[in-house]
Amino acid sequence: MKDRKSAVMAAIDDNWRQFRNSLDRLVSSDMSLPGVLDDMSVADVVGHITTWEWELLTALDRGHIEPVGDINLFNEDARQRKKGTGARRIVEDMERVHRSLRDELAKAPSAYFEPDDPFRELIDRCTVLHYATIGGYVALRCTVLCCVVMHWAVLHGTQSRRVSHCTALYCTVVYGSVLYRKVPQRTALHC
Repeated sequence: MKDRKSAVMAAIDDNWRQFRNSLDRLVSSDMSLPGVLDDMSVADVVGHITTWEWELLTALDRGHIEPVGDINLFNEDARQRKKGTGARRIVEDMERVHRSLRDELAKAPSAYFEPDDPFRELIDRCTVLHYATIGGYVALRCTVLCCVVMHWAVLHGTQSRRVSHCTALYCTVVYGSVLYRKVPQRTALHC
């Protein structure tokens, strides 16, 4: 049986892989399109995850948690600081911060992973819960973009880099799925 720290680390790794896989399905130009979560792009939500991983990393390094104050203001300030940074750089920063966080978590005391420890709540909020929630928005965005490209390709008899990722998805999404109905008007191609 795994100890609690190992189980939490395994959950972080599993959810990270799923989140990371959702990003791998996108091409660079998709990363900057708004609409993933309100007016946020994939690059914005990746930056958001990186910001919160950084908060956790610095708290672990300090050995105590400092409150951030108004979370909405904190998130908006972090978003504005990253504004104008290219998608590639955003992803590189995310990868770097995640590796550092993973190393710091491995060194963290086992007590931090116990359910009643304040660090455990922060660990969950800044990792697994973020990856799952935001990863879901990214995966939905990728599905919608792939669907639109596939729809266009089928109507116009052309191929696209993303078409191969979407063949199975096309039947599900185009023929009556809720996801297809969620394609934002500004994203849909009118043929």
